[in-house]
Amino acid sequence: MEQKAKILFTRPLSKKHQASPGAMGLDIAVEPFIKITYEYDLVELHECDAWAFTSANAANYISTHFDDIDKRLIPEKVFAISPRSTEIIQQLNLQFQYAGTDAKSLAEHILTTDMERIAFFKGNLTQDTFTDILTAGGIKVAEHQVYQTKILHKVVNMNAFEGIAFASPSAVQGFAQLNRITDQEVFVIGNTTKAAAERLLDVKPIVAAEPSIDDLLKTIYYYYKA
Repeated sequence: MEQKAKILFTRPLSKKHQASPGAMGLDIAVEPFIKITYEYDLVELHECDAWAFTSANAANYISTHFDDIDKRLIPEKVFAISPRSTEIIQQLNLQFQYAGTDAKSLAEHILTTDMERIAFFKGNLTQDTFTDILTAGGIKVAEHQVYQTKILHKVVNMNAFEGIAFASPSAVQGFAQLNRITDQEVFVIGNTTKAAAERLLDVKPIVAAEPSIDDLLKTIYYYYKA
């Protein structure tokens, strides 16, 4: 029987992801390095040209509170990154406009449109890249912090693993506080997380083909199957 590669995943996996072909072909252990908590109340919204999401956590928040939102304040256009954010938006029957691969590419795309005012839903540790690019381009951005990311500090025995997977820069930061990479392969969900891994762990990570957990699992699976 072929031995499965032992991979440390630094965020929980849903039952759907655990049952995916990629996950089934790996020996996965989960050790979260971040904890997400959502704002309890609906943030105060105003009229804008579009909503923007660079995290599925932010999209989840809007999904939870969607029925409480004044429908007159829901814009015609929504911009997002990651297939999961896109899926959540489409389930709400919102007009999905564009899916970038990271915050930078999403902001640069919005600069090519006729948008003047954007509502940006974010977390407490969300980087300023998206807002800075749009503001510099003359677009007004109303930031709404809708979830909190708490970084967890813990020690893991990396000798037990052949690889490690990160789905956010915050998870990289949490891991790097007390742990180091020796000879493990590092897999990341996207370019922003890649930059964090390069800076904090001094590695050259392998990036998923698309910024989603499904594609991250597939990337890891096919890497070890090759």
